[in-house]
Parts: sequence; C-alpha cells; structure tokens
Amino acid sequence: MTAPRGNGKPRLARAHTLRALHIRVGVPHVARVFPACRRCRHAQILERSFFAVLASGVRSSVRGHGGHERCTNRWMATAGAASSAAEPDASLDGGRLAQRLGEIAANAAPEDVLEPALRAIVAESGAAAGALCFFDSRQELLRLAAEVGLSDDGCRQLRCVRRGVAAGWDIPLHGLLNRRAYLIDSAAQNRYVPPLVEAPGGMRAVVCIPLYAGPNPLASVILVAVAPRSFAERDIHALERPLGVLVKMIEATRRRGAEQTSWPASTPPPPRADPDAADADRVQLLIASLAATERERSRLAAAMEAAAAERADEARLRAALEARAAERAADLAHLTERLESAVSREGEASRRVTDLERELADLRRQREHEPPPAPPEEVPRPDGVAETPQPDVTPVTPLPIIPPQEHVVAVVDTQGVWPSAGPRGEDVSVVSPADLARRLEE
Repeated sequence: MTAPRGNGKPRLARAHTLRALHIRVGVPHVARVFPACRRCRHAQILERSFFAVLASGVRSSVRGHGGHERCTNRWMATAGAASSAAEPDASLDGGRLAQRLGEIAANAAPEDVLEPALRAIVAESGAAAGALCFFDSRQELLRLAAEVGLSDDGCRQLRCVRRGVAAGWDIPLHGLLNRRAYLIDSAAQNRYVPPLVEAPGGMRAVVCIPLYAGPNPLASVILVAVAPRSFAERDIHALERPLGVLVKMIEATRRRGAEQTSWPASTPPPPRADPDAADADRVQLLIASLAATERERSRLAAAMEAAAAERADEARLRAALEARAAERAADLAHLTERLESAVSREGEASRRVTDLERELADLRRQREHEPPPAPPEEVPRPDGVAETPQPDVTPVTPLPIIPPQEHVVAVVDTQGVWPSAGPRGEDVSVVSPADLARRLEE
C-alpha cells in the first residue's frame, strides 16, 4: 500500500507496515468509532475558542522554557510501567475504559479533563505513549493539546503538524482529512516514522485515529506501543465507545473555551501572553526545521554526488560505445568499398568474357563460310639457285628380337681385329655391316 505523500516524501511501505482503515468503506466496524458524537447536540463554536482551549490544555502537558524544554510528565514512568507489564495479546476492554472516561469527565472541569483522559486511554490500551492533537480548521493543521510519554522529538513533531513540510510527519493530519485510521506496524523499521518515544528502537506499532464532531474533523489521537505490546484492528474497534466519550469531552472543553473568550463589556480583557515565550517557541521550531533542512540538504548533496558519478560513468560508457560504433562504421565503409571494387571487377570480367564469346562465334561463322584453301603453287626458282639435294634416307627395317645367348659377343665392324675372347672369356664374333644387312634381309 502506498502511504500518503503530504510531506513531499515518498511513502511506499509494505502491506504489513502501514494499513489505512477507511472509516466508511475499508472496515465497516471502524465507521462506528465516531457515531456517538453525531448524537450530541452541537453548538456553533467560534474558531477563536480553539486557542483558549489549546492554552488551557497544553499548560498542563507540554512545558516550555526558552521555547522548548524536555517534555515532562509525572505520569510518564507509570505509563511506561503499565505498558511493559501489559501482555502482548491483552485485549482492550472498551466498556471499562468508557466508564472510566465518564468518571473523569464528571469529576473534573472540562478544561482539565484532556490529560487525565489521555492517561486513561494510554494505560488501558497498554501503550507506552500517546498524544491528543486538536485540528485548526482555519490553517488546516494539528496542534498538540496533551501528551503522555512522548520524547523531545515526538513533542516537536506533533507540536504543529502541517501538510507539505519536508521534515514533518503528517500521517495524523492526513488520516484526519481523509477520514482514515492508520495502523503502522514495525514502526521502528519505518524510516518515515519519527522517534516518538525515548527508546525508538522498541516501537512496535503506532496508531493514528481521527475524531470528528459530526462531519467536521475535530482532533486526532496517536498511540505508540513498544515491545512486547502491539496493536491490532480489534484494539481500534474496542476504542469506539471510549473515543465517543472523548469527543464529548473535547466538545465540552471547546464550549468552555468559547464561553471564556466571550468577555462582557465591563470585564477587562485578560493579560496578553508573554510574547518572548511565543517568540522563543517559534525560534526553537525554526531551529528544528533548520536542522532538518540541513540533514535533508546533506542527503540531497550526497544523492547529487552519486548522481554526478553515475552520469560520469554513463558518459564514459557512451564515449566508448560511440568510439566502438565509429570503428565499426569505418570497417563497414572499408568492406563496402572492397565489395564495390570486387563487383566492378567482376562486371568488367563478365563483359570481357561476353566480348570474347562473341568474337569466337564470329570467327566460327567466318570459317564456315570461307572456301577451302587451294594447294600451294610451285614458286619458280630464280636463276642460279640450284636445287638442294635431298639426303639419302635409308629406311629402317625392324630387327627381329633374338633372345640373348650366354657367352656370345657379336661386334659389327668393318675390321676384324678384335680379341679372340671377351673380357670374361666369351667368344667374340666379328660381323661386317654387309653380312649383317644380308642376314637381316634373310
């Protein structure tokens, strides 16, 4: 599921990390978390009464010295002990909590019931910390009215919740404006959830439940559970009746604030608040925003450096690819040129072969049509030139093959002077050429 992007940061979370419980559609039973407030008769409350209620509610829960001091609460240790002692699977008794809130509303003034009511809700639910933020409809923001067990960072984050603040956490405001209750599991591993308690590593679940006065957004309740306690949807269903009582208490508080701001003409106005404290508070908020902005700037600078390095790598890779492409283009052009030259030579050779074949055919046709050549005539010899005598050529008569005889040596010669014996003692016969010719004729 995709978490809201009210503060400009992507809120992509796993389905088990952030669950939005839609008031009308998603979980029908959760729609009954707020119907009790619809049966109340509401009076028209002036917007200026909001600041009177805020002043009376914040006075007892958030103390500031020089703008912001460590958020202290006497009940903080008790709430932590109750949360640690709670069983992980302990079920929330909504009826008992509603009865306890009714007793608190009956025994205290309307402007003094917010903090005790929040304590009771935190203790009964087994949470480690909780906060109640009022909605300012004119500026569309949430302001911290009461808190129990929050850390300094948690107080700073919930003191003024606006939409679109880069360093802010606007899930409670987003849920209030969109009529959704958000249940965030594994909150310690969610980088978008601020450290709401002193030991943020132990945060198991954070639930943000919007409160309405009829169709109008009224406030938001934030509960934080640490290990081993966690929240489930059944815990939100169990808070239906108690939150209905809390809505009535908030409306009574706002009505009392409206009555206190309606001063008679004869009554002098109350003394103005110390502007130094307000200025110091704003300075602290600005300091916190500046620190968050510096962190964001450092993160963006690191991201820009990484992006620059990545772009440099891409540029080098692109240059190498372009050089390789240029080399391949040059090789392709060279091969194309060689291919064209070879094709040209082949065409020229084909033309020469065609010409030779045509010439050969012409020669054959000419030879067929030409008459046979005449015998050569005797050319008269010039005077004084004698005819060259033809040499006498004696025809060669083949001799019969006589098998060789051993120990016989025949010599054809005109002289008869030969040794009487051969080199190995053979008899030597001398035959004259005339005798040899006669013998051959015979």
